[in-house]
Amino acid sequence: KELTTEEFKNLLDQAIALGVVNITLTGGEPLLRKDLFELIKHVNPDDANCMMFSNGEYLTEDNCNRLAEAGLFSVLVSIDSPDPEVHDKFRGIKGLYDKAMKGIERAKNAGILVGISTYATREDYKDGSLEKILEIGKEIGVHEVVVFDPVPTGKLIGNTDMILSREEKEEIAKFTN
Repeated sequence: KELTTEEFKNLLDQAIALGVVNITLTGGEPLLRKDLFELIKHVNPDDANCMMFSNGEYLTEDNCNRLAEAGLFSVLVSIDSPDPEVHDKFRGIKGLYDKAMKGIERAKNAGILVGISTYATREDYKDGSLEKILEIGKEIGVHEVVVFDPVPTGKLIGNTDMILSREEKEEIAKFTN
């Protein structure tokens, strides 16, 4: 069961009272919550930054403007592959890559800080996919690209050999500058 709007606001208040300064809304997809804009607006930017992760599907022009008006500090859009077909297959939504790219542009136009979030497996590192995602980020002018270690769930369940070694992470850090 999801929290009601009032329960969620109470949780936000408690977190900020404890000293939390970064509120990160994740999902699933946060834009599926009808009260999302109200929740973002509830976070006083003098107390905390409010950011969110999105798959980009609902980053319409109207939603991006509403997110900016509500006070969203930043949005990280998930990109799983530089290849639109592979990304869409991973996400299970045909055309999502293109929607995500358009959503990134709309969010930037609305004045929101925008980044790409992705994860790096050993395969992504070796086949150049990760480097291509970083290049896409530069080309489209996102403010940052956040690269996560994969969690061995879903297609990676039980496959910990896909997790990068310390040396591979250090190599990736060299080409992210």
